[in-house]
Amino acid sequence: LFAVSTAVPNEHSCSWSYGNLHWDLTPLIQHVPPDYSLTRGAWRFDMNVCANTNRIPPACKSEYGETARLAPGYQTLMKDGETACYYMGNVNTAVWGLLDENKPEDGVKLTYSAGTKCDGSTGRSME
Repeated sequence: LFAVSTAVPNEHSCSWSYGNLHWDLTPLIQHVPPDYSLTRGAWRFDMNVCANTNRIPPACKSEYGETARLAPGYQTLMKDGETACYYMGNVNTAVWGLLDENKPEDGVKLTYSAGTKCDGSTGRSME
């Protein structure tokens, strides 16, 4: 008998090639806390590169309890008793692309989609 894992992968390949150009973002993966974060007003954004974050933000634990899940990024709010948690994509949806198709040497972008719905139908994404 073979055990089949149903676990969601926590990270994916972190390199990409286009023609003779190659990018490797592996050194940017945060394997231990803290994750990358920034704050804009009352909103906090936590994220990782090529992997889920190392921890689920407190706002998400508060909002979703035991069903809170890991994601490559979150948009959260905890202010004056108000709590909000939005998943900013799913690590399994990673798509690589060029910053500028006309100038590939300018670099790459990595996009995650299928996050929390923001208008009832469109999932949040992170690029």
